[in-house]
Amino acid sequence: MYEVCETVRPGYRNVTPLCLPVTLGCNSSEGNNFENELLTYCLNGTKTNCIGEPIEGWMVTVSDQAGVVGNDTTDEYGNYEKSPGRGGRT
Repeated sequence: MYEVCETVRPGYRNVTPLCLPVTLGCNSSEGNNFENELLTYCLNGTKTNCIGEPIEGWMVTVSDQAGVVGNDTTDEYGNYEKSPGRGGRT
C-alpha cells in the first residue's frame, strides 16, 4: 500500500483529501486525482475599438466600495486581468 499526497499551493484550498491510499497489484493505479479551488477570483476582459480590434496599453482600474483595488494594462490582444482577492481586496 502506498499513500499519494499533494501539497496545496498558496491561494488554493483542497476539496478532496490531501492524501489518497493507493494499492498496486499487477497493474498501474490510475484516477488518483486531487481537486482544489481558488480562494481568490479574477476579473478579466478585453478592450476593443468600435470595429472589434484589440487595443494594447489601455489602463483598466478595478474598484470596490472602499476604493481602488488595483490596475492592469491591456496586452497586445487587448486583454486585462486583476485578482481582487477574497472578499474583494488583496
